[in-house]
Amino acid sequence: MKWGRVKGVTAKSINDPDRRRVINEFIIKLNEALEEEKRGESVPVYTDESFIDTAHAAKFSWQQVPDKGDEKEEKNELSKVEDLGAPNTIKVSAGGRLILVHAMTKDGLLSVKVDGKYIDVDFMHQGELPSAMMIWPAGTAKGDYHKNMNSEVFLKYVENRVFPAFRELYKGKRLVLVLDNASYHRALADDSMKATGSKQEMLAQLKRAGVQTITTHRVGKTFAQDGRRHSRDYKRGSLDQSQWEAKAPQGPFVQEVKEALKAYIAENPEVAKSAVEKLFERESLKDSNGFNKNFHRIIYTPPYLPQVQPIEKVGCFVK
Repeated sequence: MKWGRVKGVTAKSINDPDRRRVINEFIIKLNEALEEEKRGESVPVYTDESFIDTAHAAKFSWQQVPDKGDEKEEKNELSKVEDLGAPNTIKVSAGGRLILVHAMTKDGLLSVKVDGKYIDVDFMHQGELPSAMMIWPAGTAKGDYHKNMNSEVFLKYVENRVFPAFRELYKGKRLVLVLDNASYHRALADDSMKATGSKQEMLAQLKRAGVQTITTHRVGKTFAQDGRRHSRDYKRGSLDQSQWEAKAPQGPFVQEVKEALKAYIAENPEVAKSAVEKLFERESLKDSNGFNKNFHRIIYTPPYLPQVQPIEKVGCFVK
């Protein structure tokens, strides 16, 4: 890691009205969870990922300053070392990298204790454990540590570590998981609708959803199709399913299909849930005897606002 300007974060993005709206919504949701906690109904759980190198070592230290009469002798000794092809300073490796994932509540780390101590967790253990701690060797000791996590690993972590520990410590209460906006936290479920893929794949999603027409907004716009550009003005209209298979402009352009799919998803957010949201629905039904799929829930923190995550301080302390 190196210190430097955060790319993409400007005064404009920080003061963006949409970001302010997201922050306000987060404050409201977190306040609701904290009020439920006071009533003994819910428990906010904060989770995050971090890393640590296995051989952290100081790069600077106090060293003995030689007397003036010894300076020439010391230089001669160093030149002998250099003649042997070795550097005159020792390079200390950071060693292998470990990825750390944990969760916490106001009561401390989310883990069962035995004889007053948190239970030991073998990072190779694949099944359920009543501890939200998970540690495993990173694939590489360089670069962004987030690349060592993916949505599949995160889902297994929540299912096999977070929920078992929570149920053991807070029987009958609702879990409110507070996490950041990492891409693997928001990865869509396999059966969710998404405005990606080829034109035919997106049309198939619209057909399965029962959409009958695609609205066209072509006046004053230019569309790209098969490497060619069409600047001709078209009147606003709609294309029914019988016209979808025709090539544009008689049929829809790829961008029009994508916009139609995005509009449908925006009107029906239930069809585009993330994998972790689907997991929470299944776990909610399990803990509410099948009556409430929103028994447990998730709160995402606003972008570029790590100070609202208490577990960030735990990561700093561990390092």
